[in-house]
Order: sequence, then C-alpha cells, then structure tokens
Amino acid sequence: MSYGPRSRTWAWRRMIRDGIENSQLNGLLSLLASFDPTNARDCWEFILSNSKLFSVSAMRKYIECKILVTTEEEIPWNRMLPIKVNINTWRLCLDRLPTRCNLDARGVDLDSTRCPICDDELEPSQHLFVECFVASTLWKMVTTWWGLNDYPKLLLNMLSWVETVNMPTHSNVRHYEATTHVNLGLSSFQMREYDEYKIEYEIKDVIEELDKVYSKQIEHEKHEKNKKT
Repeated sequence: MSYGPRSRTWAWRRMIRDGIENSQLNGLLSLLASFDPTNARDCWEFILSNSKLFSVSAMRKYIECKILVTTEEEIPWNRMLPIKVNINTWRLCLDRLPTRCNLDARGVDLDSTRCPICDDELEPSQHLFVECFVASTLWKMVTTWWGLNDYPKLLLNMLSWVETVNMPTHSNVRHYEATTHVNLGLSSFQMREYDEYKIEYEIKDVIEELDKVYSKQIEHEKHEKNKKT
C-alpha cells in the first residue's frame, strides 16, 4: 500500500475474493478511515497525560489517585509524640497495619490468622487493639486512671472520643495528655505484635512501657522549654 497526498493506493498480488477476505478488508478500511499519516516517526503516547508524554511524576499521581485511600476526616497529629507513633496511629486509622487478617487478605501465606495473644479470635485491628483481653484490660486501667467508667468499644471512635471526652474535675489528666496515652497505648500493642514470638504478653509490661515512653517524652518537652527560656 502506498500513500498519496490525501489518498491510499492498494497494490495487491491478486484481486480480493468475496467472503472473508472482503470482510476483513472492509474492517481494515473502517479502522483506517480516521487515520491521517504524517512524516513524523512513530512513537508511544501516554494517554493518561494531556501532554501525551510519559513521566514518572504523572504515573505516580495516577497511581495515587487510583490506589491511595483518602478520607475527609482529619487524623490528629500529636507533636508530643515521636513521628513513628503518629504514623502508627495514622496507618491504624486507615487499617493499613500488618495485622494477620490484613496480611492474609493480601495473599501472604500465614500459619494462622488467629490472634497470637489470646488465640480466641481472628486478628483484625479491632480485635488486636480493643477487644483482646490484654487491650481491654489496658484501656480499663487507663480510663480508671483518668477517673472515667468506660471507653469506646469501636477502634475508630477511640481517638475522636479522647479529643472530646469531659474529664472529671478531680482528674489531673488533661486532654493532650489523654491523647498521648491513647496513642502510646496503640503503638505499644503494635510494637509488641512484631515480636510476638519473643515477648511475653503481660499487662504490667504494657503499662510500664507506656509510662516509660510517656515520662521520657515529658522530660524532653521540659528540657526544650528550659532551653528556650
């Protein structure tokens, strides 16, 4: 086939037969109806970008829009805490922590998806951080420390609850301290989950770890204030 200025000239070795050959030719002609050949070299086009040019940043933005989970609710960021603790809370709110149920849903081969602490239930985030006997006992002790009688039984409600809860007048715990306690408690469970085969799960160890990290952070904050003054 050769091209003129605005026309096509076919050069067949023989005439096209009726039937399947003629049908295929008609199909080819319909595909080429809107095709306008140019003298430019053939090249790939990136149809996801208006410029038609491929770039890593354009592909990254497209993947982020399709894959990343977005939420209108702002996730609280506590400046008193290390970044890794805030990130742990952020991932927990998006249900992106590597619990056994999440790993199994992504095709990771595990011996069991049951909770390694109690072995009574499956291990989604709701169970690991709220319903398991270690978690529930810890939250009961923390709320008693605050002078409260109960706490939310849904994981997603816990962080919003601690921001708005009315502390008793006899409680010395302030809101930002309560938020810090909750974030550290959630982070403590996740850190222990990574070492599930090495660490003995005991309530007192979790409480001691929470108190140690919190006290260290408070001392650091006081030191920074003294430096400024």
